[in-house]
Amino acid sequence: MVATIPSKNGHSKKERKAEVSFCNTLIGNLNQISALLSDDGSGPSTLNRGARSTGVDLLDPRRDISGECGWPYNPTIETYSQMYEREGIATRVVNVFPDECWADYPEVYDDPNEKANTPFEKKWTEVEFNVNPWHYLHRVDVLSGIGRFGILVLGIDDGRSLDQPLVGITNSGEVRSNKKESQLTYLRAYDESCVKIKSTIKEKTSRLRGMPEFYDINLINDPDSEARFAATLPNETSTQTVHWTRVMHVADNRRSSEVFGTPRQKPVINRIADLRKVLGGSAEMFWQGGFPGLSLEQFPNIEDAEDLDLPMIREQLFNYMNRLQRYIAVQGMQVKSLAPQVADPSKHVEQQLRMICATIKVPMRIFLGSESGSLASDQDKINWNKRIRNRQSTYLDPMLVKPFILRLQMAGVLPQSKDKRFFTDWVDLNAITETDKADVALKRSQALLQYVTSGGEVVVPTLEFLTYFMQFPRSQAEAIVEALNRKEKKTEKVWNKKQEGAAPSRGPQKSPQRGARRPARNSLGSSA
Repeated sequence: MVATIPSKNGHSKKERKAEVSFCNTLIGNLNQISALLSDDGSGPSTLNRGARSTGVDLLDPRRDISGECGWPYNPTIETYSQMYEREGIATRVVNVFPDECWADYPEVYDDPNEKANTPFEKKWTEVEFNVNPWHYLHRVDVLSGIGRFGILVLGIDDGRSLDQPLVGITNSGEVRSNKKESQLTYLRAYDESCVKIKSTIKEKTSRLRGMPEFYDINLINDPDSEARFAATLPNETSTQTVHWTRVMHVADNRRSSEVFGTPRQKPVINRIADLRKVLGGSAEMFWQGGFPGLSLEQFPNIEDAEDLDLPMIREQLFNYMNRLQRYIAVQGMQVKSLAPQVADPSKHVEQQLRMICATIKVPMRIFLGSESGSLASDQDKINWNKRIRNRQSTYLDPMLVKPFILRLQMAGVLPQSKDKRFFTDWVDLNAITETDKADVALKRSQALLQYVTSGGEVVVPTLEFLTYFMQFPRSQAEAIVEALNRKEKKTEKVWNKKQEGAAPSRGPQKSPQRGARRPARNSLGSSA
């Protein structure tokens, strides 16, 4: 911007002095603005300090990209909860890993001998039947991903209230000889929107220092109608305080904190917002432009609008737009149809979905729920199953399932396992199914037939073909070759016996007829 000082012509001395002062002030203000917007570091520090509060993009302090694009600056648990409840893609982002990991529940045992039925296994079977813990572990895994954490409340009937610690368990997590047996009567799962950490463990010698000690559960915020109803009863309170020994604290995607994790929607919240705009905008675009608009143009020879019957025109338009009338009868006007302007949003939707899937590391077909048969490649399924198995072994098993079982043992719900160890076996997702076995058998038989009919034994001996090409174990391949040799010897024996029993011919011997020739060997060594 250039500020021009006015000339002396036509202005008094006093006016020229005032104008020069105004221009100097304007130039000074422009220089300050230029310094703020410069990239040389002379001014952006002031703008960067406000970036955290105003949402200005720190990568480019001259622009507020988040504000212009409508992205949330600092999403809260209320934001994530609302998105989870109302946006299907946000729900899928939170649910995809828990739903896939808990599709098949693991088996818990303390004795590898399948015939053994130890006291630990009997009691665990009883807990499974009475409380269905796998259902609640799955639920808390889902709820913990909406916000930064979730909790699973253990309803143990030890004669104490929820705000008191379990008998015999210290704040360091150690058990002081608890011989009393207890029962697990119920389980309840809550997300962060229903829970507030009231206090933390402050004992310097405790290995749990900094972890929550008491939780306040707000039953009013609980979306379950049962909890809402209970909170409205006269003798009930809207907030329940619970001691940590009666709670399983669950936090997924942890980084530097052991208490809080990263919400699953956070890395893709901007993409979800963009997808929301595309889907909502495309629906509004079709609603507005799918039905052709109408242009009513007055004839040039009609100069006075009073000559038009406006009430009749309104009635005709109302009947055409809202009823089944498919014509418009007007006088003094020409009705033209406007071409609808509707664009296909599918490419924009697909691009946003691809970015979401790439960020959370989920194949797109699996994320959309169309992973079946030939729709997903074998490599995609193998890689996805590895990812699921890795989450089961590195997170669910050591951070959720085993701590849950250990807590039940501390509370006296479960007895001590054999050798103070227990095991969890998850279903092998890459195991060969019956359909896969049938497909492999068909392809092997086709390859074997091609080998026999083409005379492949000339190039590759039978044993080597079975082991290297057909991938049979060497013991199985040797057994097959041995069976073929036994069949060949048996065929030779039958043939020789048949020849010995034939009557001797008189006179000059003739060549045997075609049907009496010695059976030829096939490529596997057996007789045809």
